[in-house]
Amino acid sequence: MAWVDPETFALSLNYLIGLLVFFFLIVVPVLLALVVTLKWLRWNAARKRADRQARMERVQDDGTPYPPTGRGLCDSCQNGFDKVYYLCSGQRLCPSCYETLHGAAAAAKDAPGEGTHIGLPSSSSPQEK
Repeated sequence: MAWVDPETFALSLNYLIGLLVFFFLIVVPVLLALVVTLKWLRWNAARKRADRQARMERVQDDGTPYPPTGRGLCDSCQNGFDKVYYLCSGQRLCPSCYETLHGAAAAAKDAPGEGTHIGLPSSSSPQEK
């Protein structure tokens, strides 16, 4: 049979209890706070990425919103799509036809008008004498 010194046993037990208290009152809450913070940061980044993606689907590059969408046939290419833009004019366009039409309209809007040159007046009305 092994003999245990009561003083050494008490000191070892006291040291063990101190380590357990330190571990459960300091280390566990710090680790828990770290895990919660990392999960929150990850969730926040995913939320921002999803918000950015949803905004890109709703708003065009120039800041104007896309027209309402639904399933249907494109009036331009006569194909069925899950996403068709319903324009105010009643026309239905698939995303590729809409981008083609919208890109051509934006290019025409940005291009200078007919007969306008630098230094020349844009109106063709005769000057008064």
